[in-house]
Amino acid sequence: DLHSFPTRRSSDLEPVIPLGDAYSSERRYAEAEAIYKRVQEMAERASSDGSSHWFLSTANTRGRLLAIYRDSGRYADAEPIMRQTLAEIEQEVADGKTPEFQALHSPLMELADLLVDMNKPNEAEPIIRRALAMAEQADKNELFIDEVIGKDRLALGNLMFDANQFTEAEKHFRQAMQEAEQKDLNQKASAYDSLARLLSATNRPEEAEALFQRAIALVEGPGDSRNLSTALSDYAGFLQDRLRIDEAIHLHQRALALAEQSAGAQDNLELISPLNNLATALEGKKDYAEAEQLLRRSLRIAENGLGPDHPRVATRLSNLGKVLVGDNRATEAIPLLQRAVAIVEMSRPADNTDLTHPLSGLAEAMLNTGRLAETEALLHRALAIEEKAYGPENPVTATTYVNIGLTRAMMGDWAGAVDFQRRALPSLTGRAGNAKVGSRLGLSKATLKGRAEPLRYFASALYHADPNGAHLDESLQAAQWARQSEAGEALEIG
Repeated sequence: DLHSFPTRRSSDLEPVIPLGDAYSSERRYAEAEAIYKRVQEMAERASSDGSSHWFLSTANTRGRLLAIYRDSGRYADAEPIMRQTLAEIEQEVADGKTPEFQALHSPLMELADLLVDMNKPNEAEPIIRRALAMAEQADKNELFIDEVIGKDRLALGNLMFDANQFTEAEKHFRQAMQEAEQKDLNQKASAYDSLARLLSATNRPEEAEALFQRAIALVEGPGDSRNLSTALSDYAGFLQDRLRIDEAIHLHQRALALAEQSAGAQDNLELISPLNNLATALEGKKDYAEAEQLLRRSLRIAENGLGPDHPRVATRLSNLGKVLVGDNRATEAIPLLQRAVAIVEMSRPADNTDLTHPLSGLAEAMLNTGRLAETEALLHRALAIEEKAYGPENPVTATTYVNIGLTRAMMGDWAGAVDFQRRALPSLTGRAGNAKVGSRLGLSKATLKGRAEPLRYFASALYHADPNGAHLDESLQAAQWARQSEAGEALEIG
């Protein structure tokens, strides 16, 4: 019983912390957390004797709690610990006890990474900018300082990229690429890869493809196979968005083989993403059986390695549910998607964009089982998040407008169907901005691919809303747009 432990001697803590470590290594996080919290409480209460051992015990248990919270996806619990630690280091720097760059840079970037994982880019941005400025002003004799600056610059570029601030993102990517030109090959490849993704998102596919290929060439052969696996996966995603599915599958297979070779064990967490990426490409060819097998393996690894309630588990559940819906097994998909929604609701704020994917997937499953009222309610939840995060003309938001319109049409509400589908037109006809970068679904909706079907829905809704012909011209125009989109798909435009 931890409450019965004496608290006057520092040595009393010695056998307790390893017990918490053992629980943590077995992912028995609740038991480990209880031990660490009690030890921290004991250490803080006894610290009045001035013993450095008590101070170290407090710091060590705080670090252990932080590791538990990050590993189990409890980012909201991790954040205050990180901020408290950072504040204490800031005070030490202010007191002149430790140099600024060596003390603060890593904690700043760790907090920024956490905030990005929590989908709080506006809070992460000033922290990354501060860390980058600090690195740029540091002594150039600092060990690996050029590599640190390059990584910070890429991190800021990626944040701007995700915020659709493409001009600034491109500036950072090009500067990182130039700085790495005569230095680290892996960092140079990362800069090429990042810039290629931006060029792809800003409708410069020829330049993008050349850079993807250069990034792969840099890291092929001896070296870190993880960098090559990432470069192959990103290039495959580019090909996938342009309907070059067979080429994409080949690259995803190579990436997975490299990841398996590097990981060693069949249940290594490094395998989750390449398994998912290959499954997504196979889903595009309607090879649902193979995609399902890969996704179930990815889910099993995530559950065993991260615990059943981790946000990454929710993503695996959502993707598996989507494949089952595509395979006409919506009834099997619903409990998986409901579990995905519940996990994200536990770990994220109610307006977090991570919630939209499982909500939309669950809505699609409900639609396929005829549960129209529940479908519309789920889609409206997703829409409220998307309109706030992306705006009304973003392709991701437009997809939800289309789906609500389709649901209204199935309910017989043709006027409502026209209303929502009309809201999607700026995106469907190419007048909206780029999609949320980092979302392959959003990016594909920003190209000609995928527009024909929603435009046909809109043409049909217009006709049914007034069979007397009041919307005839608009209906014919929508039908013409749909035909143009089909032509684009046939030519693999976009």
